[in-house]
Amino acid sequence: MFFSTPRSREERPQSTVAAPASTRDLHSVYPAEVFRNVLRRERARAERNGQLFSLVLFQLPKGDLKSLRRLARMALKRSRETDELGWFDDATLAA
Repeated sequence: MFFSTPRSREERPQSTVAAPASTRDLHSVYPAEVFRNVLRRERARAERNGQLFSLVLFQLPKGDLKSLRRLARMALKRSRETDELGWFDDATLAA
C-alpha cells in the first residue's frame, strides 16, 4: 500500500463542495435549478442510509430583494459546512 504524507493547506486541491460557512458568500447559494438536483441527491443519500431528510424553507414577499439578500447572508453565516443552501423559488431560500 502507498501512504502519502499529509499535504499542507496550500497544497490541497480546491474542493467544489461548499466552502466553510465563514468563507461562503451569496455566490455559494445554489440557483433554483441546480438546488433541485442537490435536493434529489441529498434525499437519495438520506434514504440509502436510513436517515431523516430535513428541508427548511424561508419565504419572503416576492420582490423584496434587500431582505432576500440579508436572509441569505444570515443563513450562510449560521449554517454548518455540510448544509446546502439554495433558492427554492424566486422568494424562498432553502436549507
